[in-house]
Amino acid sequence: KKTDEKEIVSADEKELEIAGDGWKSVANWRKLSYGMSELSVKKILGDPHKIDGAKNAVWYYDNGGVVRIVDGNVDRWSEPE
Repeated sequence: KKTDEKEIVSADEKELEIAGDGWKSVANWRKLSYGMSELSVKKILGDPHKIDGAKNAVWYYDNGGVVRIVDGNVDRWSEPE
């Protein structure tokens, strides 16, 4: 669903209002949570620009944000500065 440049998505059983600029929005980074699925992260931030690893991976975004994925779920992340 879209509402004035924002999209409502269901991420891990929660409905989240996502700004249309994905990984560029610090507000979107603050919607991440420990244990969130890879799919939910992609719904919120979009595809990462670089991935190191596979099952256990580190996702890098062009704004300096990083997400660590372990066994398909968020283990930790750092917001862009």
